[in-house]
Amino acid sequence: DDEEGEEDCDELYHNGEEAIDRVVEAMGMDAVSGALFQLVGQFTSQEAWQAKLAGLTAVKQTVEYVEETEHVNEMAKLLLAHADHPHPRVRYTSLHALGQMANDQAPHFQDAWHGTVMPMLLQKMDDPIDRVAAMAMSAFVSFGEELENALMIQYASGFMNKFVGRLQTSKHRMVQEESITSIAVVAGVIEKDFAQYYDGIMPLLKQLIMNAKGEKESRLRGKAFECMSLLGLAVGKEKFLPDAKEAVGEMLKTPLEADDLQREYIKEASERICKCLKSDFAPFLPHLLPNLFKQLKLESDDAAAKPGGDDDDDEFITVSTGDGKLVKVRTSKFEEIQQAVQTLQTYCSELEGAFFDFVAPTAEALLPLLSASDDVSMLCDEARSAAFQTWASLIKCASAGAKERNQPQTMAPELLRNFLQRIVPSMVNNEDDPDSLRDAAEGVSECLKAAGAGCLNGQEVAQLVQQMFKF
Repeated sequence: DDEEGEEDCDELYHNGEEAIDRVVEAMGMDAVSGALFQLVGQFTSQEAWQAKLAGLTAVKQTVEYVEETEHVNEMAKLLLAHADHPHPRVRYTSLHALGQMANDQAPHFQDAWHGTVMPMLLQKMDDPIDRVAAMAMSAFVSFGEELENALMIQYASGFMNKFVGRLQTSKHRMVQEESITSIAVVAGVIEKDFAQYYDGIMPLLKQLIMNAKGEKESRLRGKAFECMSLLGLAVGKEKFLPDAKEAVGEMLKTPLEADDLQREYIKEASERICKCLKSDFAPFLPHLLPNLFKQLKLESDDAAAKPGGDDDDDEFITVSTGDGKLVKVRTSKFEEIQQAVQTLQTYCSELEGAFFDFVAPTAEALLPLLSASDDVSMLCDEARSAAFQTWASLIKCASAGAKERNQPQTMAPELLRNFLQRIVPSMVNNEDDPDSLRDAAEGVSECLKAAGAGCLNGQEVAQLVQQMFKF
């Protein structure tokens, strides 16, 4: 079955799964370990696969609370002993639990058990049941992320051959997704040493992006973008630049609805590509910035929920914009604003002087956040705080860009004065809100540092100091 979801519909099983976790968390492993380990041994020693499944599930749910190395080792032995069980759900759960152990007991579990676990995972990636094979890859992701660079290099060749083979031959969506994620993990751990695999992997990712456009393939396509950007960071700008252009080109062709699964993948991928390319990312900005600026706007049509869509679950709120206009927006809109500001901050900090031509329109797009009404600033205080830091980065970009172009330093002081004119009065109005005051004060500080000496005259400095001492 290629569909995602619960492994079964047994409500009692899943209730018990959650209950074990709650009991151990509440009482502590010291209090329950004796009874727990006895029951796990009792159930896993039975022939019935359902009993074994229950015992392995108990291990998966409680391994995060185990502190004794001896107990961790005993759990690992038990899980490994069931990785080849005839029933696929037992194999699946043993692999799932090993992945959980890799997360909860890192890096000690990896250091002690890599010689046994890694060859087993490589073998289970060829399991005849696709969901089990995909879980073996998921366990590899958890295990591999915390593996030392030197150790991953030892294993990389065999695993990369496996991932490429599965990516080329499997039509199962979860196997494809986990193969891509696993490749990204290898690239992230071995970094520059990944260059030898780059030419074999990148064409496969491009092909996936071009072909995976079905309704159920959003996650697969998003993971392909994610993997491409991680490979770029691993091999560096010179190797990645031609492929980066194609990747961003495909991102721009992707229609992104507010709740589209690809939105977050593409946002993070574009930021990684920006960090990799630095100033060479600038040609993409005219195509990327308009959508970010649009996300910053509070508009009434944001409230037009789509029947039957995820918007039906959203709450709506009426707020007053900076110009006094009342608009009805989704509450999730404020998270979208914050993400857009954070992306702008990444672009500014990575491009510096190369962002010069885009400073003015970006500042214009951020101004409403600086001038936000009380209800808007309260609902998106994190986004407003991020906007303060981004404004400081804009000042740096303006200063660096003017210097690189041998232009007079007029834009940076203008940005600073614009910021102070809007923020300092709001500090007076919010003097009873310590969090808002702190964010504003930090914003003023960062903007002054970014502007540097000489951006304010003596009279302006005296006025600012006088206003600051009122708090």
